[in-house]
Order: sequence, then structure tokens, then C-alpha cells
Amino acid sequence: MAKLRPLSVFCSYSRRDERLRAQVATGLAGLVREGLIREAWYDRMTSPGDKWADAIDQNLEESDIILFLVSKNFIASDYCMGKEVVRAMARHDKGDACVIPIILAPCDWKNLVPFDERQALPLDGKPLRAWTVVNDQRLVEVSTGMRKAAMRLLAGGNGPSNRRSLSMPDANQTVLAYLCNRVEQDRQLREAWKLHYSSFALRRRPFVCVVHGRVQEDHPGYFRRLSDYFFPQEIGLGRDFEIHRPLKVPLQPDSVDKISGLSSMLRNLAKELNCPTEINEVSTTLYRLGETCVAYYELFTSFKNYADRFSAEAFFEFWRDWPELPIRQKLIVVLSVQYRPGFPARFPNVDTDILTNVTKNDRLSAVVLDELPSVSSQHVKDWIRHPEVERFCDVDNNASAWELEIDDTFMNRSQIPMEQLVGTLNRMLNEYQRRPV
Repeated sequence: MAKLRPLSVFCSYSRRDERLRAQVATGLAGLVREGLIREAWYDRMTSPGDKWADAIDQNLEESDIILFLVSKNFIASDYCMGKEVVRAMARHDKGDACVIPIILAPCDWKNLVPFDERQALPLDGKPLRAWTVVNDQRLVEVSTGMRKAAMRLLAGGNGPSNRRSLSMPDANQTVLAYLCNRVEQDRQLREAWKLHYSSFALRRRPFVCVVHGRVQEDHPGYFRRLSDYFFPQEIGLGRDFEIHRPLKVPLQPDSVDKISGLSSMLRNLAKELNCPTEINEVSTTLYRLGETCVAYYELFTSFKNYADRFSAEAFFEFWRDWPELPIRQKLIVVLSVQYRPGFPARFPNVDTDILTNVTKNDRLSAVVLDELPSVSSQHVKDWIRHPEVERFCDVDNNASAWELEIDDTFMNRSQIPMEQLVGTLNRMLNEYQRRPV
């Protein structure tokens, strides 16, 4: 599907390179006059009264082309490399935007992960500035390369307006099928997170979320919903931000005593991170993964771990005693309590006092969400109108046929476990996805 002119452009750069940024903009002026692109947006184009970070986020998420103006200043910038580059590359890899590095000045950029396989401009990755002067020929190469990229996008290449022409292998990597019937849990989690992050005392502490329900409700799928959809949007990282490698850490609830249990939690976390077992080393390694880290634990119910109540109590105490987080880091811990058939299913009622005890000293934020419920036919019909599903599927033209299929498929079942439903939803997504025009 061809895109409409002009294309929007976002400029990620270091303010120390303002003069070079302006010269790049001048070199692209011909493409602006032709109507191929809009003037490249950069952070100083915010209007008076606008929130600076919000304006950057919005333009970064909506741009068709994202320029990295690479220099030693850009590489040294935590904001450029740690935030803008991460978001931009997530959009590029999904086909939502086109990323183009422009090498402003000599610097050691070729071995950096975001750039190693990208076609940089000017040609052969030669820097735009030679000594103290901008090379006019290389500025022309930047304009020529941008023209080719713009024409490719306008002819039907990747970009935000083409998200709906994703192939199904790409769709299977999304979280669409898991966006059904978990709205109440999302609401509770959203409120708990706001309380956590609005507290000066708690925002540099871990945030613990307990998810519980029957094992048939597909707990790993709900965690995928949280890490791929809920957390990126709710904690301000943007729609296409991906949390780097959520950690799935083993949990051993049958330790002999509390001390050995706490030691095993630290040991398992260190093993997952491939670092020494000292708590400060583990904390430092977590921070190196990125500003937002998510750890995931699973606890399957048995009579033993509910009889001694040790596992839940020790788990909360471990995170209550965690070292204070570095500034800007967010550490989210998800405990998935899964009820096997025939075993107790009373986590919130039995252990409320444990939760109260470990959170009373402002050392830990923790929330126990409502039990994950099964799914009804009406829930699936509501799911059809979910904004994310509508972005992928041609709901307006197929809603009636889709609802008839739901009625036929789930005619005699008032409640369907999520793990039995996911395959059906993915098949429906495949059938009704928007096709390229």
C-alpha cells in the first residue's frame, strides 16, 4: 500500500552537534520542497508549554523515517543511545519505520549494535565533516540516499501506515491473542503502579505483582501481555518499546529454612544473569540490561508450600531487602501462582497478612491481582473491538462474520480457559487480518 506524501522525519542527535544538524537539514531542503518529506523534527521544535519528553516520544513514535546523527557526542549521550535508539530500532525491526544513520564526524561507530548491519550515509559510512569542514559532496550523498529511502516508502515500503499489511508470521510474534478478558487485572495493576511511582520513597524500590489463577488460564501468555503490551505503554516507554530479555528465574519453594531459601533466590537470579552471587553484583548486572527490567517467577501450588506458607513470605522479604535502585531504573517482579487441579487456590485470602507485613515499612510495593478468569463468548466479541485488534484486522467489514464464527465455535460453553482459546484466536487473526491493497 503506497504511502502519502510528505513523509514525516524524526532527528535523533546530540545538542552539542546542533550546527551539524542544521547543515543536514539544509541539505535535505530540496526533498522538503519537492514534497517527499517534511522538515526533520527535532527537540527544539517543541511549542511553548509543551512537555519536552512527551513531544519527543510522540514524534518518535509517529515518524516514517528516523535519522541517527552519529558522532562521539551522540554515542556518549545516554538519552540518545539508551532511549531514542532503542525505541527507533524496535520500530525499524518491526517494519514500522525506516532508520537511517548519518555519520556526522569521525567516531568509533561500526561495532555498536544498532549500526553494524545498517546502510549508513554518506556512502561507505564516511563522516559528513572532514576535519573542521562539512564535505559538500557527502552532503549530496545524504540527500540522494534519503531520496531513495523516501521513494521506496512512498511506493509501499515499511512505515506506520503499513502496519496492517503484516504477514501472519509477524502477527504470531505479537500479543494480540492475549488481549482478551484481562481488563480488570490491567486496571488494578495500573493503579498500583501509579501509587508506586508517585511515591518518592518507593519509586527506587522493586515493584512486585502477583498473578494467580488456574494453570489452564495460560499464565505465560498473560506475562507476555504484560511485558510486550502493558508495561511498555503504562510506564511511559512508548508503544513499540521492547523490554530487553525479561528474566524467567526458577523458584524453589521447598527449601529447608528461610535463610537457605533466600540464598537460593539470589543464587538463581545470579545464574540467570551469569554474574557473581553477591547481591551488589547482581543489582549492577540488572541495571546493565536496561533502565527497565522485568523478572518472572512461577509457583505451582502444592499442599506442602501452602502448609508452611514459607515460599510467599520469603519471596516478598527477598525483594523488600533489595538494594536501592539506581536513578531512573525500574525493576518489576512478577510472581505467577498457578493452581493445579485438586490443590488449594486461596492465595489472596490466606496470605494477606504476609503482604501487609512486608509492605508496611515503605520498602516494597506489591499488589495481588484478582484471580485470572476464564473467557466467555461475549469477552471474545468485546476483544474484536480492542484497538490493537482493529489495527491489525479489518473489523469493520468482517465483524458480523467474525461474531457468527464465535457463536458457532463456543456455542455450548459459557467459560473457556485461555490456553484453549489462544489457538482459535490466532487462527481468526490470520483469517481476518488486513491484506495489502
